[in-house]
Amino acid sequence: MTTREEGGRWVPPEKKVTLALIVLIGAAAFLALIPANRTGAADPEMLAIFEVDEYAQYPHALRMATAGGTLVETLRNFFVYLHYFYGFPFYALSGGTLVAAKPLIPDFPNATRTIVCLLRMVVSVLPMILCAALLTGLTTGFRSRWRSVALFIFLLTVPAVVINDFWWHPDSLSLLLVCLVIVFLDRDADRFGRDFYVAAALTGAAIGTKYQGLYFALTIPTLLLGAVRRGRLSWRRALTHAAGFVAVTLAFVVVSNPLLLLPQERAEIFRVQSQQFAETGVGTLTRNAAAIFDGFGLNDALRADYGDAWFWILAIGGWGCAELFGNERERRLARIVLSYAVTAFTVLTLSPTQRSHYFLALAIPLFSGIVFLTPGALTGDSASQPERAPRLAGGILTALWLVQFCSNLVADTSLMKTQLRREADSPKIAFYEAIEDELDRAISVSAAQGRVLRVLRDAKAYFPKREGVDVRLDWGMLTGEDVAAYRPDWILIETENLTRFGDSSILEEAIDEGEMAPIYAFYAAAARDELDGYFLAAENGAQALFVRNGFQPRPEPSGRGT
Repeated sequence: MTTREEGGRWVPPEKKVTLALIVLIGAAAFLALIPANRTGAADPEMLAIFEVDEYAQYPHALRMATAGGTLVETLRNFFVYLHYFYGFPFYALSGGTLVAAKPLIPDFPNATRTIVCLLRMVVSVLPMILCAALLTGLTTGFRSRWRSVALFIFLLTVPAVVINDFWWHPDSLSLLLVCLVIVFLDRDADRFGRDFYVAAALTGAAIGTKYQGLYFALTIPTLLLGAVRRGRLSWRRALTHAAGFVAVTLAFVVVSNPLLLLPQERAEIFRVQSQQFAETGVGTLTRNAAAIFDGFGLNDALRADYGDAWFWILAIGGWGCAELFGNERERRLARIVLSYAVTAFTVLTLSPTQRSHYFLALAIPLFSGIVFLTPGALTGDSASQPERAPRLAGGILTALWLVQFCSNLVADTSLMKTQLRREADSPKIAFYEAIEDELDRAISVSAAQGRVLRVLRDAKAYFPKREGVDVRLDWGMLTGEDVAAYRPDWILIETENLTRFGDSSILEEAIDEGEMAPIYAFYAAAARDELDGYFLAAENGAQALFVRNGFQPRPEPSGRGT
């Protein structure tokens, strides 16, 4: 029995049921992530100890949602977003979300927990769920209920996906744009018409968000050369379409980042991005030292977040089966994904900086190909299939998929527990709570002197805003020069920095020993409790508090720890 859908297309009822299940599971996953995403955000400064990128981005998102005295000022607040580490689409979605939700949030912008949770859910979680649904639809067509549901759930439970769902960052949006490019290239079906150029526009937006659109650099030539080889395009038409794709892509890089049209803002964007590329290629203070492979396997981070090398090979094998035994559409889709994956893997492998979340845009489209290894998944003509269906092999491969799925669930359970308890278990928050009485006394001492308490802290140390306190930080590392310039009453240092930057070996790791020398001198002195003009008042293995001599009494020797 069939039912009629809009447009006169006949759709099996089973497909509608499958789509309904996907929607329900996606909604359940969305709601299940809300409690975890309300953690680690009691105040803006708390963001620094869990996700420093969120801490750096947050004031700019708030500014985008702030009304100015005039319409021009309001528009300037929104479009001149000032934090040019990522492209405007990410900030536009973030700022637009806050503008829309602002009337519904009491005490905006002070409701940090609610605001940050909203940003994480709308900008990270929702696009990721849409990605999983798109990739499921591409590979299964929602024809098989169990394959569709299994793949959708699997993609949502990859540990790297769950980790990404716990922070507000552009990776989900970037991946969504990548998936949409694949969708429209698939819809185009080598006709090189409207959908082809919609894919070009989306590629421009993806590049304008976080560069992952560049991974299609091999895909477009692959599709065009294939069309030439099959006689569907002449060389002249292929070159014309190639030039057209590049032109539309570049145009939409600018359309999605309109500040590129303004000379001053464009210069600042180029400066920030140039600095980012330099740090990615070399390092910040110390040289980058990363490797995807550890012997014959993946490194610990990739193995924990995505699965070991054998599962990556299994997923590639799924796409290989689609290329060898699938119908024309499945073969085309395999060529799109595999050519994209080759470029992405090459870039990421050669990159001196390798962080786990960089691999999301590669892994998730690649992992969706695992479904092609299940028995009966491919819909190619019988003539292109093996004479005898390898049911045993298909069963074994499906079982291996299940093994990885179970491993993911174990990891996800641990991740969720950690996320829900991260405020309660944070030693940095515990340290702050332990020194609150001393802080009250220090504020009183400063007030009696007719001034505020001056606090200098590491960027990732926890110290929320308080009345009567002026807090400053250095996004780099602290030095004696910072202390001399600000003359703080308190200095709050991450113990990890004392250990790492207070060790003389840091000079050997440094990109510029001259730049590192004053950093090392400061942290080495602090580690020995020989910081000029200050004494160690409290520490707990996560943070250390140094107090200016004469400002407060030294603690007893037994009271150095909190």
